[in-house]
Order: sequence, then structure tokens, then C-alpha cells
Amino acid sequence: MNTADHVERLAARVPDRVGLVDEAGGLTWAEVADRSRQLAAALAGLGLPRDAAVIEQLPASIELYLLRLACERAGLRLVTVPPAFREAEVARLLAATRPAVAVVPGTWRGTDYVALLDGLPERPPRVLTLRRWSGPSADTLEALEEGARAADADRLLAGRAYHAEESSQLGITSGSTGTPKLVNVRIGGRQRTGAAHIQRFGVREDDVVIALTPLITGTADALGYHGVPQLGCRLVLTEHFETEAACAAIVRHRATVVIGVPTMAMRLLAAPAAAAIPRGQIRLFLSHAAILPRPAAEALEARLGCRVMQAYGLFDFGGVSATSAGDPDDVRLTTVGRPLDGNELVVLDERGQPVPPGTPGRLYVRGAHANGGYFGAPELTRQAWANGYYDLMEIGYQDAQGNVTLLGRARDLIIRGGQNLFPAEIEALLARHPDVAETAVIGLPHADLGEIACACVVRRPGARVDAEGLLAFLRAQGIAAFKRPERFEFFEALPTLATGHKVDKHQLRASVLKGA
Repeated sequence: MNTADHVERLAARVPDRVGLVDEAGGLTWAEVADRSRQLAAALAGLGLPRDAAVIEQLPASIELYLLRLACERAGLRLVTVPPAFREAEVARLLAATRPAVAVVPGTWRGTDYVALLDGLPERPPRVLTLRRWSGPSADTLEALEEGARAADADRLLAGRAYHAEESSQLGITSGSTGTPKLVNVRIGGRQRTGAAHIQRFGVREDDVVIALTPLITGTADALGYHGVPQLGCRLVLTEHFETEAACAAIVRHRATVVIGVPTMAMRLLAAPAAAAIPRGQIRLFLSHAAILPRPAAEALEARLGCRVMQAYGLFDFGGVSATSAGDPDDVRLTTVGRPLDGNELVVLDERGQPVPPGTPGRLYVRGAHANGGYFGAPELTRQAWANGYYDLMEIGYQDAQGNVTLLGRARDLIIRGGQNLFPAEIEALLARHPDVAETAVIGLPHADLGEIACACVVRRPGARVDAEGLLAFLRAQGIAAFKRPERFEFFEALPTLATGHKVDKHQLRASVLKGA
């Protein structure tokens, strides 16, 4: 079964249950099934061959959800592009995939996406917009859907649907390890990750899940897009994260499960608007993309009356590990849990040899949650898989029970005078300071030591802590002298990658060096 098949099953079982909600309204599962089938027939009716590419650059919305289901049914590859991408990135994607159709919002958050495409040499032959952001234009996704005849759907879609082990999505990597790449996203791998999240976190059929992160990657994709139709709970989609709007949406929709990232958790903690969220309404805060520092996790649990759960994956590979509802707090709040069922993870030293539990090394994984390699780049795919394992390019260790602790990206490891500094360790200690809202530690070149650590810090509103105060705090925590940052930089906000909400350490490093 593909994910569209799971929606059909829900439509038969609970047709009148509201399944999808966004900022413009909601649909029952029967409506989701009917509309996605009609849209699939409309796309197939354009004469697009199976495996043809369709590119989209939509915010999280019901229309994006329907488009993803429709492409699964019609056997079309959907190139999912973050709305933050602009001409340079989009031009490269168009050249690589040559889509016949583009679906864009129209004008959203001050950007005219049609004009963006019009200025590119590889502009798709047909560009469709959404009515809510472009007005009553004739060339909209909705008009295409409405023009399809339901009676023709079976004929148009016969033999086209993707099965679970095929790739319907061409996803964009975050770029945290270099230039963003296209990934063949296997439907079945993401379904298995979504099912694992449901089981490990304890998500229930009566839950209301709100995704504060984009629908095209991470836990919002695995649990939200692929997992929710397996369970039948309600999914609320948010177009763009803004703290006050997020708090209001959580209250308005009575959300019980929140999908977010550490940056969002810490901003919710600092937001006066969070006081409006009834304590105990949120059962679960699901954090992914990076480790949520334990002090922030404990503060979030105390303030909202929820339980923080952590998931780990790399879009290039897929879901890797997750904590479980029954884990002790030390595991649930400081690790990313055990490998997901069907995955095998190994920790190797610089010679490629396994290391004992508790010893840091480089993480490699293989298993049932894997995606299908890089699109159009077989050599890059071969390089990423070492001896049958995918190189996560992450430093970390496993305990005796298999729980994984992350220490940072391999490329972010700081080697100061021959000694290894793990950014995650320093970041976790700085996060304990009551005046620190966000922090990221980067390595900077140094003539004598090779590299030194620089702590980039966002203060909480009204806080005045300085470098001397943070150094004194770290000394009091008992951290070794060589691990203490030799430089501190203070920011209003840390830059994030265009595809999500991870801190963009490459941009951060460039900004600090430019300011030097």
C-alpha cells in the first residue's frame, strides 16, 4: 500500500472524521480521498508519462498534502522545494529534473513565485497557482482538479500508482553537509518511520497532531504525511512558524501532539503567548533535527505539562532512531533513543573498526527505513554508502542498551591543539544558563592551535549576560579548560537552513569570520 491507499482505507472506515486542517479550513478523510483521486486523474489527463516530474514550492497546506497523494496515485515524481529557495536554487533543480508542471502559491509572504519562474531559462511549460494566494486565476491547481471527470479516473490512473517500495518524492536535503541534493524518497521507508514514531511515542487515534515544521521533511513528513493516514488522527498544518501564531493555533485546534525542532521549543518557552496554552493540553512535544538541550526539555515539560520525545534521522538516509514513551528521563531527554526497528547502527573509529559502548566514533546505519539514494547521482550514492552502511557523517556513541547520544556533525568537530571538542557538549552546558535562549558552537581557524571554539549565543529577552559571565558559568559546570570557548558572539537570531530549522553553521561561521 502507498500512502494514498491508507487514505482510501480511512475514507471507508471513518469517512466523516475531519482529517486535515490548515489555516484556511479542513477536510474529512472522505474528502481527502475524493479530491486527491480527482487531482491525480487531472494530472494524468495532461498526458504526462509515468515517472514524469512535477515541481512544487508550496507552504504546508491541504493543497500540498493533496498534491503529494495525487502524484502517488498518478505515478508522478513530485520535486518538493522549500518556499525559501530562490532563483539560483530553483534553476538548478529545474535543470536537473525538467518538470512538465510547476505548482506554486502565487504571491506568498512577499514573493511572486510565478515571476520567479518566468525569469528562469528552464521554466516548466505549465505553471499552476493556488486560489488563496493568486485570486480567481484560470490556471490554478483547483481549476485543474475541478475540470477532471470523476468517471474517467479509473481509466486515466490504471497501472500508474506507485507501490510502497518506489519513490514518489524527490526531496531536497538540508544542505548541512554541503550543496543540497535530490533524494529518491521511498514511500515504504517513510511509512515504516511514521509507524515507528506512532508506536514509540504513543500517538493515539484521538490525538490532534500539529506540525510546526514543513510537511516535506523530518517528523512532519514521516509521522504527519505518512503516519497519520495509518492511524486516523487529525493533522493540523501551519504555513510558517511564528511563535505567537503557533501558540494561538495550538490553543485553537486543541492540539495534543506538537511536531517541532529545538529552536521552536526554546522560542515557545520564551514567549508570553505560551501562557495561553492550557497546562496538560499538549501530551507530547516531538523534537527532531537536532538534540533539544535537557534544561530546555525539562522547562518545556514543567511549563506545558507534556512529555518531550526525540527523533533522529537524516533526510539523505531516512529515519534512524527515536526515544520511547517508557524510556527513563536520562534516556528520553539526553539521547535520540535506540535505532528504529529494522535499522542497524554501528559506531566506528577512524580506522573503520567498531568501538565499545560509550566510546565516541562515526555513526553508520542501514536498514528498512532507508531512502533510495541520490537522484541522477549514482556515484554520489556509492560514496555515501561505506561497506553497505550509510555514513551519517555524525559523531556520537551508543550505550549498552543501544541508545544513541549525538556529539555533532563530523565536519563540525573542532580539533583544538590536537584535542577533540564536540560542539553538542558545549552547547548543552551553555543551554543551562537562564539567560541563554539559543546557542551554537563553531570552530574558527587559529594560527597556533589550528582551531578554537566560538560560542554564538542568542540571549533571552531582557538578558544582559556577557562573555565573562558565560565563561564563569562554564567553569562552575566543571568543563575542562580546553573545551571552554575562546570567543563569544551574540546574535538576535541564529541563521537557519532554507529547508528547515537547523542552524546553518556554515553561514554562521562565514558571518563571524566576516565580522572579525
